[in-house]
Amino acid sequence: MLVRVISTEFKLIFIVFITLLSSVGRSSCQTTLSGYRAEMVRISLNQPPPQVIINKTPFPLFFLRTPQEYMFNKLVNMQGIHMAGTKVLEIGYGHPSILMALSFVNNDLELFGVETFSPRQEWLNWPQLRASKIKLFSTGAKNVLEENLFNYIFAVDVFKLKQKVGFGTALAEDSSSIKEKLREAFDSLMPNGKLLIVNDFDLDIALSYEEVSSLGFAINKWAESIDYLLYTIHDVRNLKEIRNIRGANFGIYKFYEFTKK
Repeated sequence: MLVRVISTEFKLIFIVFITLLSSVGRSSCQTTLSGYRAEMVRISLNQPPPQVIINKTPFPLFFLRTPQEYMFNKLVNMQGIHMAGTKVLEIGYGHPSILMALSFVNNDLELFGVETFSPRQEWLNWPQLRASKIKLFSTGAKNVLEENLFNYIFAVDVFKLKQKVGFGTALAEDSSSIKEKLREAFDSLMPNGKLLIVNDFDLDIALSYEEVSSLGFAINKWAESIDYLLYTIHDVRNLKEIRNIRGANFGIYKFYEFTKK
């Protein structure tokens, strides 16, 4: 009963605290992520962030889900991504936490996000997002893709069929529509630009290796599978409990990396 009467503000503080603790003991770019989280929490004390609702729970705008963490780690380890003027686009940003983390790492990156909806004004009004160089657009803003070529394009829980969503918002009804979206991404990349895709719940992109190759992509990684939660949740009993609730394949990611030839 006590949990039910905790205020929304306290819930937010508690979630921020847990977010910070979750980085303890992790490898890869976790020092960078820890620094990002710590800075966002510090800023939030004076500039409370807008909230996003994930599974009916409020989280601060800068919160990274585990597949977003995984994508962030992949991106910051890409050779050349930290060069000044590098253009990066996220397709289906949902809430722009990966873009915010990338901006924290390198404010010289030109960061773009496109979604099916227009960016929420309360997000744009948050001083931290307003001070960044992140540009958020809706899919109706065709000129974003037409007027820019990107060094990196990435998507989390987007390139999958709607009947197999699991999490996020799927891009298309059928595989032919996904192929068309991949073609659009190909056309929006600079020569040697990269497209990175992460899908949760061990979901593939509903296209064959040959179909993706036919678009002109060189395939660097194909359906690379990793049980991310196995490496980040040390208590196996807790892991089993989470998967009993969310599904047996929750936290198992498929990763794809394509290069425009």
